[in-house]
Amino acid sequence: MKSLVTIESDDQVRTIIHDHLRAGGYQVRSFRHIDDFLSCDPNNSVDLILTGLLFENRQCWADLERLISEPAYHLVPVVVVSALRGSRFRTRAYRLRVRDYIEKPFDFNELSARLAAILGLRDEEKQGLSGSLRTCPFIEIAQIAMESRKTGILHLWSGEDNGTVNVEGGALVSAHFAGTNDNTALERMVELQDGYFEFHTAAAGSVVATTPEGLDLQRVVMETAWLEDELSLRRHWLPHPDARLRPLDGDPEIPSQFQSETADKVLAMIKRQPGLTLTDILNLGEETILRRRLAVAMLLEHHVVKMDPPPGRHAVEELPLTQQI
Repeated sequence: MKSLVTIESDDQVRTIIHDHLRAGGYQVRSFRHIDDFLSCDPNNSVDLILTGLLFENRQCWADLERLISEPAYHLVPVVVVSALRGSRFRTRAYRLRVRDYIEKPFDFNELSARLAAILGLRDEEKQGLSGSLRTCPFIEIAQIAMESRKTGILHLWSGEDNGTVNVEGGALVSAHFAGTNDNTALERMVELQDGYFEFHTAAAGSVVATTPEGLDLQRVVMETAWLEDELSLRRHWLPHPDARLRPLDGDPEIPSQFQSETADKVLAMIKRQPGLTLTDILNLGEETILRRRLAVAMLLEHHVVKMDPPPGRHAVEELPLTQQI
């Protein structure tokens, strides 16, 4: 039976979570505060720690960091449940090597599935890893490989695209996905919401390393979160997928503070081929879909390009942002 620890300051919420997890077949110990848990005997078996994060203040984050860095629980996955919503909080938690971040309110069935996926992956660490990216996102798989200092090759498949990440002693030393390499490939992998993965262990020193010091996954995660925030601010500038984009007369330039390699490439495509749609642009180039969406939104926001609405349709997409990125 798996042993779980829950840490939650709200007595009612703590009791509900405790009872739900026990009904799911787990052995559960519950605590009101991180200090209460850390004062207990560290020799007690712990397979996963589920902790709340109540306030956006220095002390709460310091307590979380202290929990994660505690030597006795260094390899125990920590999952945060918090009312602090948004990518900046998720990113800050992931930087501390939190395994998962679940925003309140949450569905208990989803909570159970996510905890089971993490615990299931830990069971398979010694035999290698395999499964669905829908239940075990790439970030989670990569963190397991790093924390357990694995050496081998992680294979990923999503639709017609596929790629690999070479891991040496827990460091991600090279990445390739759908014709992209290293950090760009990691960005593409972080975006994946469906597909399959498989990890094959290898002898130390046997994998090819293009970046011997290791790729910076946390930086990629942070940049992705920043891009998501920037795109959410420009939601209303995203065109309908079938609206045709054209350059404006006079060749206006992107303001320097908003210039990027992706925006330059998208603008060059529209100039070469006026009438491209958002769908066309998302199917071209090596950059992530998130970067290309943001580039289009910025070009329209700063009146560098214009759009022709599709006949009988609104120019702006009707889909929620969560379905776009």
